[in-house]
This record gives sequence, structure tokens and C-alpha cells, in this order.
Amino acid sequence: MLLSRVLGLTGVLGGLAFLGCGGGPPSAASSQSAGSTGSGVGGASGASTTGRGGPPGTTSTSSGVACTPAPLVPGDDLTVQTRAGTVHGKLVSTVREFLGIPFAAPPIGERRWKPPQPAACWSDVRDATSYGNACIQILPNQSTIGSEDCLNLNVWAPETGARHLPVMFFIYGGAYILGSGNQDLIFDGTGNLYDGQQFAEQHNVVVVTFNYRLGELGFLAHPALAAEDPNGSSGNYGLLDQIAALKWVQANIASFGGDPTRVMMFGESAGGLSTCLLLATPLAKGLFSSALIESGGCLVGSKASRQMQGQAIQSTVGCGDTDAGDPLACMRALPATDFLVSPPSGFSPFIYTDTERAWEMLYGPNQDGYVFTEPPMESIKAGHGSVVPTIVGSNANEFDLFLAALPINTCLDYAAFVESLFPSAVATQILSMYDCITQFDGNGRYAASAVGTDFMFGCWARRIARAALQGGAPSVHRYWNPHTYTNSPLTLLRAFHASELPFVFGTTSVFGYTPTAGDTNVTSAFQDSWSRFAATGNPNGGSEFTWPLYDQTDPVVVIDDTLSAQVGVDTTNCDYWDSIAEE
Repeated sequence: MLLSRVLGLTGVLGGLAFLGCGGGPPSAASSQSAGSTGSGVGGASGASTTGRGGPPGTTSTSSGVACTPAPLVPGDDLTVQTRAGTVHGKLVSTVREFLGIPFAAPPIGERRWKPPQPAACWSDVRDATSYGNACIQILPNQSTIGSEDCLNLNVWAPETGARHLPVMFFIYGGAYILGSGNQDLIFDGTGNLYDGQQFAEQHNVVVVTFNYRLGELGFLAHPALAAEDPNGSSGNYGLLDQIAALKWVQANIASFGGDPTRVMMFGESAGGLSTCLLLATPLAKGLFSSALIESGGCLVGSKASRQMQGQAIQSTVGCGDTDAGDPLACMRALPATDFLVSPPSGFSPFIYTDTERAWEMLYGPNQDGYVFTEPPMESIKAGHGSVVPTIVGSNANEFDLFLAALPINTCLDYAAFVESLFPSAVATQILSMYDCITQFDGNGRYAASAVGTDFMFGCWARRIARAALQGGAPSVHRYWNPHTYTNSPLTLLRAFHASELPFVFGTTSVFGYTPTAGDTNVTSAFQDSWSRFAATGNPNGGSEFTWPLYDQTDPVVVIDDTLSAQVGVDTTNCDYWDSIAEE
């Protein structure tokens, strides 16, 4: 049953991490309307009160509007003041959970396709014991969930009363069309894959997850939107939401026991891409102290291609006719469902085999001249963004997930697959480098997976690590995860894309998996290393194993039943992929 549900997603997921070009087909979906205008990165709900729970009194939001949060109850550790108002959470075991806290105003009405604005004040104690809305999206089963009113976050904090704890700020993946800070693994109500309870309880950290706008609602660029924005920017709203959530953390996390000077930003897949992009943009400087990228790339689309895409969407929803008047007013008046992006089916249309565009995503950020003034990798290499300790890594068989539902078994199947995706000369070279007979014993699926894994993940991890090193990051580490599930249908998918997440968060129970001793070791390796990195900027210090610092020799930490180190992963193949990318 589990494997069938996972396989049911693979036609979708074949597109999710590889929604490759900046000009994909416009679809349908958006949300309701209402609101105010504004520009700039509206950050948060202001700057936070100090101390555990924060003292009562008047605070002000980043917009300068005075808020008077409801007073605290002495001795009540489940009531906390934020700049916008007081929240009341719940205790789960020894962890305080605060769920569904607004970090920005609802991006509806006139606020649709504008930078996030500060959340409104509230005077009563706000219930924070259940998750808020996800951002509106179509699930793989074609059902629609969420709302346009979705900019909320979740905080897990130890009950201990400790202050100045390291903060782990997680960005979810989903190809910028799916996902939330409360993410079911199989989208069927089994539980939150990103639950921060175990991290907080066992590693004495504060965990934050949040939502950001998706698809056309999060990344629609348009000349008219750029013209109305004081910075000439459009299309990067989802990234600006992420920056606003980071600003909220800086302003408020001390009230929950967190240390705003020790914020580790980490994400997986499109969340790993976001993490790298936030490393690159100067707008995020000072908002985090370290960055960790799981299975991500580091590209944005061009301003021109994204604006062309936005104009095509304008026509598709019926706002392109001159009789429609103001196109922005027309589009903002439409329901959110007119801008929803349906998860793609199939695979090949969604892998963009131009290596310079492979991580742009079908809907995603663009080099708008404000959020990004240069290609992100160039910014990182030049040290123009945040120069902080960085970890980057990938899984050994990422592409197994995306190929699971495709009829690729023989070497002939493999050859046809490669030739359908890549230009002739490149395909010939690939088939020679990844020889199906000599290297994969005639297993066409494994050969195809090796190509996709290197192309989209493993070689990108090396590329980003080298860029961070060149840009002067205080420390860089690289990891590689070959760990597989045991005695499970998922064993067939080996170390597939996102397979590490249940181990990172300790949430294998959400899909009924019973960890082995080796799995427990892997969970400890991820959680110990990640939490130490959040605390100190260094994954070392908790065991006899020492993570080697990254350098041009490409040392890689192997995360499996035991930790080990090796030099490089598929080095010759990555040299080839890098040579194409640099042409």
C-alpha cells in the first residue's frame, strides 16, 4: 500500500523537482481578494519583546503601527507575546508548540502579487494550537487545499525555560507548486513530515516551519507589476515571503527562547533551491547565521522569460483583451482558482535539459534587478550575498523516485530515455559515460537514475560547495546519503529524492515505517550534525567522527549506518556536467 501511494506520486514528482523551464504552460489557480498596497519586503510582525514570553506592554510592527499585545499570565509558559499580539500554544511531551502564527498580512485583493506586508495587530490572546491554512494548491489527487490567506508559521520550543537556543528554520520543497510547513508525506492526513517536536525535545533547539506563496500566485512576473513596484520588481513574491518569515524570526524568536543570532536556514529540493537563492540575494543578509542545502540547485529564470510567461497567463485567464481595462485589476479580481497550477503528469516535458536552466522550475524566481541583480551562483562566488557557514549535499539515488512509474528497464529503454531528453551529441556522450552494460549490469533503470541523479543533484551539490568556498564562506562541508530503507517497499527506491527527510525530522512514523538500528543511527547522524551546525556553525563536536572541511579535493561525508568520509562522488561525470554548464 505504501509503495503504491508513493508510486502514484511519481508521475507528479517527475515534474516537481524538475519543472524545468521558465515558460511552461499557464494553468489555473489563485485565491480571494482584499487588502492594502505596499512595497518592499514587508517583514514580519515587527521586532520582538525580550525574554521568555516577553514583558507585557506596547510594541510596534515594522510598519510603525503600534500594537498592544494582551498581557501575559505569570507562570504560563504557553502564552507568548509577539510584536503583533499574544499567542497561546500547547504542550506536547516536553515541547511547546505554537502553530499557525501570522507572519505577514494575507496577500489577497490589492496585496496579491505584491511583497508581503506586516501582519495586523490583534488584541486578544490568539489560539495557536492548530496549523493555519496552507497556501492554495492542487494536490496530486487533483483536490484543492489551502487558501490565499496562508502566510503563517509554526514554532516548536523546549519547555525547559532556556533562552538563547539555536533556531532551525526549514523551507519545504514541492517545485514551488506544492507543499507547506505542515506537510503530509503522502498527502493523506498521516501526519506532518516536518514536525519539529523531536528536534526541539532531543536537541534543545527551536524549530520554525512556515508557508510561502506558490505557483502563479507566488511567482507571476509581469511588466505592469514591475511598473507599479518602486523597486521595479515582479515575480519573486514567494522568495519575499521567505525573507519576511526570516525577519519575523529575527524580531520575535527570542520570546520563544530562540537566539536570533543563531538561525540555521535549511531546506530540501525546491526548499534547498530557496536556501541557495537566499544565500545569494543581498536582501537576506543578516537574517541567518548558517545555511544547509539538501538536494537543491541554484538558478533563477530571466526577467524577460518570466514576464512573457506572466503575459501568457494574463491572456489565458481572460485579462488580455484591451476591453478588459487594467490587466492587473482584472487579474486581482479573479478567484484564486483561476491561477492554480495542477501538478503535472508524466516526466519528460518537465526536465529542462539545457544545463543552464535545469533548476529554474516551471514557476519560480527571476533575475528581476532587485531581489537578484546577477545570477545567484555568481553572487555566491563573489561573496555578494550572505557569507556564512554552509553545508550542501544530496542522496545517492535521487532519480529513483522520478523513474519509478516509467517503463525503463532494459538498456534499450535507457538509451531511448536519454536520447529523448538530451541533444544528440550530449546523449551520445552520456550513454558512453554511463554505460548500461559495463557499469549497471544491463539495468537500464539504474543507469537512467545515475544520469538524472548526477545531472540534477550530486553535481549541483559539488558546484554549490565550490561556489561557497570561492565566495569566502567561513566553512563549507559536503555530504552524500546512500542510506536505504530496510524491509519496506521503499527499499526498492534505494536512497531516493527526499528519502532523508523522515530521518532528519524523526518522523518515519507518519507513514508507518519501523526504523531499524541502522535507521536510528542515520537519524542520530542527521539530527546531531544538523543541530550542532545550528548551534555553532560546525557539524562537529558530538562524536568521534570529524566532518572534514570542504576544499578543492572534494571531501565528502557519507551518512549511512556509520559516518565515513571519502574523496568525491562521481567526479569524472561531474567534471563533464560542469563543462557543459560553463560553455
